[in-house]
Amino acid sequence: MPFQPSAPLSLSGSITPTIISEPGGAPVEIIEVGVPFHVNVSWEIHGAAVPLMAGTFTVKVFFESIGPGPERTYVHAPDINVLSGTLSFPLGVPRRDYVGLADVAIPGVGPNSLPEGAYNMIALLTYKTPANTPGPIAGYSDEKIVQVFP
Repeated sequence: MPFQPSAPLSLSGSITPTIISEPGGAPVEIIEVGVPFHVNVSWEIHGAAVPLMAGTFTVKVFFESIGPGPERTYVHAPDINVLSGTLSFPLGVPRRDYVGLADVAIPGVGPNSLPEGAYNMIALLTYKTPANTPGPIAGYSDEKIVQVFP
């Protein structure tokens, strides 16, 4: 789960996608065709520069077919305001922590749904400054294989 500021900002972090097929349900990686599901993407950012962050995060989830098949992109809309995350200052610890969460809905039917097959799932996080220009923070996770079965 690479996470990397593109400038020396004294930041580190991680990004983790989790597939949930029903509210409050357990994480899954095998989905039945026609069943809508959600990808919960959470991320953490740590470091002294965290309190200086402002702007928005964009979260996208890509499904790339393994073998012949479609590729799909889903975007959490609207972008997530940095201020909607959780900022904490642990007692006695000289670091700051930021935690963000996005829920990306994947349709079960329609032209943008996922047909039967196996897919590499990639979650992408990008950052925009308050001026709506790309900022120096990005992360991705490409560790999940998802099966959609008939």
